Amino acid sequence: MRLYTAQRRILIGSDLPIPKKQGLRKHERPTIMRVLDEQARAERAVHLRDLDARALRLDRTAVMLDLEGHAELAKAARKETDRLENYVALALRRAGVYLLENRARNAIGGGLTWAGVLAAAFGIAGLFAVANYSQGQRQQAPAEKAIACLKTVDSSGTAAGWEQITLDEGCAKLISP
Repeated sequence: MRLYTAQRRILIGSDLPIPKKQGLRKHERPTIMRVLDEQARAERAVHLRDLDARALRLDRTAVMLDLEGHAELAKAARKETDRLENYVALALRRAGVYLLENRARNAIGGGLTWAGVLAAAFGIAGLFAVANYSQGQRQQAPAEKAIACLKTVDSSGTAAGWEQITLDEGCAKLISP
Protein backbone atom coordinates (compact mmCIF):
# COMPACT_ATOMS: atom_id res chain seq x y z
CA MET A 1 0.00 0.00 0.00
CA ARG A 2 2.83 2.38 0.77
CA LEU A 3 4.32 1.81 -2.67
CA TYR A 4 1.14 3.16 -4.26
CA THR A 5 1.24 6.31 -2.13
CA ALA A 6 4.84 6.90 -3.19
CA GLN A 7 3.68 6.99 -6.82
CA ARG A 8 1.13 9.79 -6.41
CA ARG A 9 1.55 12.79 -8.67
CA ILE A 10 3.71 15.65 -7.46
CA LEU A 11 2.36 18.99 -8.70
CA ILE A 12 4.41 21.86 -7.33
CA GLY A 13 4.36 25.46 -8.48
CA SER A 14 5.66 28.78 -7.27
CA ASP A 15 2.27 30.03 -6.08
CA LEU A 16 1.60 30.45 -2.36
CA PRO A 17 0.16 28.80 -0.43
CA ILE A 18 0.53 25.45 -2.17
CA PRO A 19 -3.00 24.31 -3.11
CA LYS A 20 -4.42 21.41 -1.11
CA LYS A 21 -5.61 19.43 -4.13
CA GLN A 22 -2.13 18.87 -5.55
CA GLY A 23 -1.51 15.33 -4.30
CA LEU A 24 0.49 16.49 -1.29
CA ARG A 25 -0.16 15.38 2.26
CA LYS A 26 -0.39 17.88 5.09
CA HIS A 27 3.08 17.09 6.42
CA GLU A 28 4.59 17.35 2.91
CA ARG A 29 3.49 20.95 2.27
CA PRO A 30 5.74 22.55 4.94
CA THR A 31 8.66 20.45 3.72
CA ILE A 32 8.16 21.62 0.15
CA MET A 33 7.78 25.24 1.29
CA ARG A 34 11.02 24.99 3.27
CA VAL A 35 12.93 23.61 0.26
CA LEU A 36 11.51 26.24 -2.10
CA ASP A 37 12.20 29.10 0.32
CA GLU A 38 15.73 27.84 0.85
CA GLN A 39 16.32 27.97 -2.90
CA ALA A 40 14.80 31.46 -3.08
CA ARG A 41 17.04 32.79 -0.31
CA ALA A 42 20.08 31.86 -2.37
CA GLU A 43 18.89 34.52 -4.84
CA ARG A 44 18.04 37.01 -2.04
CA ALA A 45 14.28 36.53 -2.28
CA VAL A 46 11.82 35.58 0.45
CA HIS A 47 9.80 33.05 -1.56
CA LEU A 48 10.20 31.35 -4.89
CA ARG A 49 7.11 33.22 -6.04
CA ASP A 50 9.15 36.44 -5.70
CA LEU A 51 11.83 35.09 -8.03
CA ASP A 52 9.19 34.07 -10.53
CA ALA A 53 7.67 37.57 -10.37
CA ARG A 54 11.14 39.11 -10.79
CA ALA A 55 11.67 37.04 -13.94
CA LEU A 56 8.31 38.17 -15.34
CA ARG A 57 9.12 41.86 -14.60
CA LEU A 58 12.49 41.54 -16.30
CA ASP A 59 10.82 39.94 -19.32
CA ARG A 60 8.36 42.82 -19.58
CA THR A 61 11.26 45.26 -19.16
CA ALA A 62 13.15 43.49 -21.96
CA VAL A 63 10.15 43.86 -24.27
CA MET A 64 9.86 47.57 -23.44
CA LEU A 65 13.60 48.15 -23.94
CA ASP A 66 13.45 46.34 -27.26
CA LEU A 67 10.56 48.51 -28.41
CA GLU A 68 12.42 51.67 -27.36
CA GLY A 69 15.49 50.64 -29.36
CA HIS A 70 17.87 49.60 -26.56
CA ALA A 71 18.81 46.20 -28.00
CA GLU A 72 21.84 45.54 -25.78
CA LEU A 73 19.93 46.30 -22.58
CA ALA A 74 17.02 44.14 -23.79
CA LYS A 75 19.44 41.30 -24.51
CA ALA A 76 20.91 41.54 -21.01
CA ALA A 77 17.43 41.62 -19.45
CA ARG A 78 16.38 38.55 -21.45
CA LYS A 79 19.53 36.74 -20.39
CA GLU A 80 18.76 37.47 -16.73
CA THR A 81 15.12 36.43 -17.31
CA ASP A 82 16.22 33.09 -18.73
CA ARG A 83 18.61 32.56 -15.84
CA LEU A 84 15.91 33.26 -13.25
CA GLU A 85 13.35 31.08 -15.04
CA ASN A 86 15.85 28.23 -15.17
CA TYR A 87 16.60 28.77 -11.49
CA VAL A 88 12.90 28.61 -10.60
CA ALA A 89 12.49 25.43 -12.68
CA LEU A 90 15.54 23.93 -10.95
CA ALA A 91 14.12 24.80 -7.53
CA LEU A 92 10.80 23.16 -8.39
CA ARG A 93 12.58 20.02 -9.63
CA ARG A 94 14.73 19.93 -6.52
CA ALA A 95 11.64 20.12 -4.31
CA GLY A 96 9.96 17.34 -6.31
CA VAL A 97 13.00 15.09 -6.06
CA TYR A 98 13.28 15.77 -2.34
CA LEU A 99 9.63 14.84 -1.88
CA LEU A 100 10.03 11.71 -4.01
CA GLU A 101 13.07 10.61 -1.97
CA ASN A 102 11.09 10.98 1.26
CA ARG A 103 8.13 9.06 -0.16
CA ALA A 104 10.39 6.24 -1.38
CA ARG A 105 12.18 6.06 1.96
CA ASN A 106 8.84 5.85 3.80
CA ALA A 107 7.51 3.23 1.39
CA ILE A 108 10.51 0.94 1.65
CA GLY A 109 11.52 1.62 5.24
CA GLY A 110 8.25 0.55 6.87
CA GLY A 111 7.88 -2.56 9.02
CA LEU A 112 5.12 -3.99 6.82
CA THR A 113 7.38 -3.81 3.78
CA TRP A 114 10.14 -5.73 5.54
CA ALA A 115 7.59 -8.26 6.80
CA GLY A 116 6.45 -8.80 3.22
CA VAL A 117 10.02 -9.21 2.00
CA LEU A 118 10.74 -11.75 4.74
CA ALA A 119 7.51 -13.63 4.03
CA ALA A 120 8.43 -13.85 0.34
CA ALA A 121 11.97 -15.04 1.16
CA PHE A 122 10.72 -17.71 3.58
CA GLY A 123 8.08 -18.76 1.05
CA ILE A 124 10.71 -19.27 -1.64
CA ALA A 125 12.96 -21.17 0.78
CA GLY A 126 9.99 -23.31 1.88
CA LEU A 127 9.15 -24.08 -1.74
CA PHE A 128 12.69 -25.32 -2.35
CA ALA A 129 12.60 -27.38 0.86
CA VAL A 130 9.33 -29.07 -0.16
CA ALA A 131 10.71 -29.73 -3.66
CA ASN A 132 13.87 -31.31 -2.23
CA TYR A 133 11.85 -33.42 0.20
CA SER A 134 9.52 -34.74 -2.51
CA GLN A 135 12.47 -35.47 -4.79
CA GLY A 136 14.08 -37.44 -1.96
CA GLN A 137 10.84 -39.41 -1.48
CA ARG A 138 10.73 -40.31 -5.18
CA GLN A 139 14.35 -41.47 -5.13
CA GLN A 140 13.75 -43.52 -1.99
CA ALA A 141 11.05 -45.75 -3.58
CA PRO A 142 13.40 -47.60 -6.02
CA ALA A 143 15.91 -48.08 -3.21
CA GLU A 144 13.23 -49.73 -1.06
CA LYS A 145 12.33 -52.02 -3.97
CA ALA A 146 15.98 -52.99 -4.35
CA ILE A 147 16.19 -53.87 -0.65
CA ALA A 148 13.02 -55.96 -0.98
CA CYS A 149 14.60 -57.66 -3.99
CA LEU A 150 17.69 -58.52 -2.02
CA LYS A 151 15.56 -60.00 0.75
CA THR A 152 13.53 -62.04 -1.74
CA VAL A 153 16.45 -63.45 -3.70
CA ASP A 154 18.31 -65.96 -1.57
CA SER A 155 22.02 -66.61 -1.54
CA SER A 156 21.86 -69.23 -4.25
CA GLY A 157 20.39 -66.76 -6.70
CA THR A 158 16.98 -68.39 -6.94
CA ALA A 159 13.64 -66.90 -6.05
CA ALA A 160 10.27 -68.43 -5.54
CA GLY A 161 9.51 -70.39 -8.73
CA TRP A 162 12.42 -69.03 -10.76
CA GLU A 163 15.28 -71.02 -12.11
CA GLN A 164 18.89 -70.06 -11.66
CA ILE A 165 19.30 -66.32 -12.58
CA THR A 166 21.77 -63.64 -11.68
CA LEU A 167 21.08 -61.22 -8.86
CA ASP A 168 20.71 -58.28 -11.27
CA GLU A 169 18.19 -60.11 -13.44
CA GLY A 170 16.17 -61.19 -10.41
CA CYS A 171 16.04 -57.65 -9.03
CA ALA A 172 15.09 -56.30 -12.45
CA LYS A 173 12.16 -58.72 -12.65
CA LEU A 174 11.03 -57.89 -9.11
CA ILE A 175 11.29 -54.13 -9.56
CA SER A 176 9.57 -54.00 -12.96
CA PRO A 177 5.82 -53.45 -12.70
